[in-house]
Amino acid sequence: IKSMAGDNSLKSFTVWVLVALTTGASAVVMTTVWLTKYLGGFDWNNEKVFNYHPLFMVIGMVFLYANSALVYRVFRNSRKPLLKSVHGIHGTRVQHSRPSCCV
Repeated sequence: IKSMAGDNSLKSFTVWVLVALTTGASAVVMTTVWLTKYLGGFDWNNEKVFNYHPLFMVIGMVFLYANSALVYRVFRNSRKPLLKSVHGIHGTRVQHSRPSCCV
């Protein structure tokens, strides 16, 4: 009985991880569509340069931070130093992907 409960909880966990990843990816896609269709897209040379800000915030603060936190749960049978390295790389990507205006 115990092994069946473990299998069921692992399946449930996998479903919730996929839901979380799908939600994050769809937030990035919906933000991109919103900025492109309703706010005129992206451009580095005029007033549309601010349109990058909400997109980068969603990518960094929602998607990459969530993935960084999920690393410890998804790969729970891996060695701890490897997990810390992957977690640190994700966190560093978020910190270095922010423009200097947002520090």
